[in-house]
Amino acid sequence: MYRQWRRKEFSRLSQMDRDSKAAHKAKEFEEGRASRINEHEEQVSKKQDKRKKKKEREKANKKAKIEEQKKAKRGEDGVTEEKAPEYTVFCQLGTYYKQIAGVKYDKGLLDLAESLTTGRGDGRISRDDALKLWEDALDGKGVTECECRTLQYVLEKFNCTDSGRALLEEKLKEHNTELKKA
Repeated sequence: MYRQWRRKEFSRLSQMDRDSKAAHKAKEFEEGRASRINEHEEQVSKKQDKRKKKKEREKANKKAKIEEQKKAKRGEDGVTEEKAPEYTVFCQLGTYYKQIAGVKYDKGLLDLAESLTTGRGDGRISRDDALKLWEDALDGKGVTECECRTLQYVLEKFNCTDSGRALLEEKLKEHNTELKKA
């Protein structure tokens, strides 16, 4: 009887020991699992924060670029015409404008004026050349504001003969009075 009792007691104690070891292993496993999950969540949150910061930087850069373009259009960037590069050209294939020192001009008229002054003659815009420029400006529905601005730029920046200058100034003056009447 004593032996039976001893066997049962030994068996019970062994079972308790096995149970406690199993519980200890399960507890270690759960703790390890929880720590791995926390590490993973930290890594994910770091990556998300990094992406958010990158997006914010890109957004700020885009806003700054848009503001610079707006200032350039308004001429508020403090660049004078002497310091501005002669031709800061923002044009793509199929566009009609050249932007010089933040102001839009008609690309076709500027190219025509350039071709009329280079490669032949004395390098000045004569009366005939001025007439060609005016006829080119009359394309479409008449002379637009941009084309008037371009012709003024041509008068200021290109060499013109007296008769060529007089013709362009006369045509521009006539056009401006027509606009005021309308």
